[in-house]
Amino acid sequence: MKQIDWMESPCLHRHPYSNPYHTSDDSRSRNINKLTHGIENSASTYNLPKTGQLLCFVETSEKYYKDRVPSVAATWLSRCDNGRFFSKSPLPDPKMPFTTVYRNLEDSYYDLFRKTLLGFYYSYTYISKDFDWYLKADDDNYFAMDHLKEYLDTLDATEPLFLGYRMKPFLEGGYNSGGSGYILSNAAVRLFVEHLYHDEQLCPYDWAEDRGMARCLASMGILPADTRDSNGLHRFVPFRPTSCTTQNKFDSSKSTSYVKFGNSFRFDYGVDNANGLLGYDTVRFGGMSDNQLVVPGVTVAQAVCFPTFFEQTNIDGIMGLGFEWNAQQDIVPPFVNAYENNIVSPVFHVYLQKGPNGAGQITYGGRDTTNCKVVNEYHPMTTYAAYQFYLTLVSAGKYYSSKGWTALADTANSFITGPAGVIAGIADAVGAKWDTYTDTYWIPCEPKVTTQMVNFTIGGTIYPVTAENLIVPYPNKTGYICMFAILPLSNNGFGPSWIQDGILPGMKNLILLAALVACALAAVVQIPLTKIEPYRNRLIREGRWVEYRKEREIRRFMMDKQQVAAAVGQYVNDYEDEAYVGNITIGTPQQQFKVILDTGSSNLWIPDITFLCQFECDDQACCGAGPNYTDSCLLQAKFDASKSTSYKSNGRSFIIEYGTGSARGFLGQDTITFGGIGEPQLAVPNTIFGQATSLAAFFEGQPLDGILGLAFKSIAVDQITPPFINAINQNLVDLPVFTVFLEHEGDQNGVKGGIYTYGGIDTTNCGPVIAYQPLSSATYYQFKMSAIGSGSYHSTKGWQVISDTGTSLIGGPKAFVQGIADAVGATWRDDYGVYIIPCNAKINTVDITIGAQVYNIDSSNTIIPLGDGSSNCIFAIFPFSSGGFGPSWILGDPFIRQYCNIYDVGTQRVGFAKSLQSK
Repeated sequence: MKQIDWMESPCLHRHPYSNPYHTSDDSRSRNINKLTHGIENSASTYNLPKTGQLLCFVETSEKYYKDRVPSVAATWLSRCDNGRFFSKSPLPDPKMPFTTVYRNLEDSYYDLFRKTLLGFYYSYTYISKDFDWYLKADDDNYFAMDHLKEYLDTLDATEPLFLGYRMKPFLEGGYNSGGSGYILSNAAVRLFVEHLYHDEQLCPYDWAEDRGMARCLASMGILPADTRDSNGLHRFVPFRPTSCTTQNKFDSSKSTSYVKFGNSFRFDYGVDNANGLLGYDTVRFGGMSDNQLVVPGVTVAQAVCFPTFFEQTNIDGIMGLGFEWNAQQDIVPPFVNAYENNIVSPVFHVYLQKGPNGAGQITYGGRDTTNCKVVNEYHPMTTYAAYQFYLTLVSAGKYYSSKGWTALADTANSFITGPAGVIAGIADAVGAKWDTYTDTYWIPCEPKVTTQMVNFTIGGTIYPVTAENLIVPYPNKTGYICMFAILPLSNNGFGPSWIQDGILPGMKNLILLAALVACALAAVVQIPLTKIEPYRNRLIREGRWVEYRKEREIRRFMMDKQQVAAAVGQYVNDYEDEAYVGNITIGTPQQQFKVILDTGSSNLWIPDITFLCQFECDDQACCGAGPNYTDSCLLQAKFDASKSTSYKSNGRSFIIEYGTGSARGFLGQDTITFGGIGEPQLAVPNTIFGQATSLAAFFEGQPLDGILGLAFKSIAVDQITPPFINAINQNLVDLPVFTVFLEHEGDQNGVKGGIYTYGGIDTTNCGPVIAYQPLSSATYYQFKMSAIGSGSYHSTKGWQVISDTGTSLIGGPKAFVQGIADAVGATWRDDYGVYIIPCNAKINTVDITIGAQVYNIDSSNTIIPLGDGSSNCIFAIFPFSSGGFGPSWILGDPFIRQYCNIYDVGTQRVGFAKSLQSK
């Protein structure tokens, strides 16, 4: 048994003197005439240049005039083209370059934000508009000015750039740490002065100066840039170098059991990373005075660069207790190593004590019968990649939601996180209030610690969580206020909808129950596809893509912030680039629909007859009438349940969220037929499907009616059995397998586009199977890709990927996608959101390594017509982030056109065979 020391979460102390309930008198004017009245300049400032590369202003206060100010002046400040101190009162040394810019502001922590706003405004408006860069620094900053200037020479000051040490908490685009200083380009300062300073809607007050500045600039689309060098090392560092000394460091020369491995590693954490070398050694679970579990031959990552969020904690590293499927670079996790070598039984138990003085205990190899009662219930995991299970109901007071979600038990999370709408309902029920400045719920500290606050239903058991586990005291200047330990989570459609932090009783007892899928003898059915013009290409061709992107981002923002509690769904794919549809029918007699056959989702829905133009958009003009008006809503076929003799009402509502909006309506049950009228068909009776009464505006005018998901039930919204899984369960197909062959048709639309073969392997359009790859997660069709490259660029980092017929491009992490794009000569087109390449470019193949096989994708599948009438084409790889959950790469249509994909549902693997294209 191992002891765990209790430690306050470092995220709670980002601003140690802050009070989230503090209300700044932001009504105090930003009026420049009032704020600049009586400002003094020292005589030395009049001799400073009015033009040049870099203007620097250092914010200081009177208590640092005798130590910090002379140190900054004697080291780096004079190396700025124009460097001076901004203060409230004159500096005692008249030779010092200073300006009393803050004369009319409070010398207070809570006025740092207004100081910085005024500092940039004054620098640009009153000192000079002719510097390339404007640097804001604190009086304890230090800059290696020669290196900084060399770096700035590589950048374009006519672009609106925001440089510094980028941090991720609180804001989606991150913010630059005020502790390291930050720099704005001339273009960025100009936009700030002209559009933001006086607009308190776009640039509202924030007690956290650096976060407020980032939020202000982001309202004009100016986001923090990644300023790391080619080795991933930071140019701007927010902490003193001495802070690194708090970490213990491993010295391999002092270990007689150490074996050098030689390979490097890099683990990414948002915008930060840990990297270094790998080695083998004996790992002991537990400290020197504890009981120890000794595990020899463990692969250990020795970091030479580690995430800076560790630098001011007493944490030395991270030891993952998850599964090998989820490990980077195929490294066997230490505990997996222990039980695979019969050192311990494959079970561990986590006990966490309550309160700030509490500790805890991990028991490896068995249950903790000292601190824990008998096991309430075991629950099967939904994936063999994480401790993920199914959560059926959540309630608090009069609020409850029984939608059903996947959830993750995570000992590294200090909060419970879940869908924003449900969290808002819980918070309302217990009286917690959302604070936009801290992105946290706050609650009065009064409830008794035994008060039952939130109930989680898992399987048939209700797990109550009391106030003592959900109300977290937080010290401020007047005593204590309290956090409510539940936060909203956005997972971008990948990974769990909920993350439990370990405060649920019984949640440390998870066991994997094997799922047995019986092979059936029935049919093999081949269903043809039709190629359509992707939505992105169409809008680019029509000159509407830029406007659409802006509207989409507004919808995404509003969906995240205002999602209603009773209507929360799982994010799945956006289909802006989808290029293939197939026919299905529903009902008796059959009603036909064109749908995306999507291996990246698991639900089927189509528009209902009651749909009647309920697109989720501001302009409902399509509902109007007129002799020359064409109703775009009529492009979608609609299901009429009254005309089907086999239809059964279900009674439940559904909603599925997309980044561009949602599909919502109610559920029904009927016979679903893969294949259209007159085509080969596979009929699947008693299939539950969604009947949409409103759709995202994205679907308006699209040549498709709905979406049919072909992935696993574990990611289905409302845990509805997907149609093909239903066919397998009813023994309607020969094998629990389907094959996808996509035809390469260039710029043609409305033509035969490929074949889906249900129940077997397509030997007509596909060559022999090259290899099968086991799934690492039976959610999406997810597996391990070990390398990718093109030409001179090659990376062997290793990633989790999915095969996704619902994505017409290949998506991956930005840095690696950029490396491939650079290698083939493709350039990023921000207004289109794609990489552009000449249509006649002669490029190398994109080479993907899966297992022991290398799969080459040639230019016929990676160069796609743009559709705008130019000689430019889309390079079919785009930057993509799963937010830390799920796959790192999406292998969409370019890969599937090159290689048929065989989805073996029964044995949970994907096979690949050469596509036998007819042209």
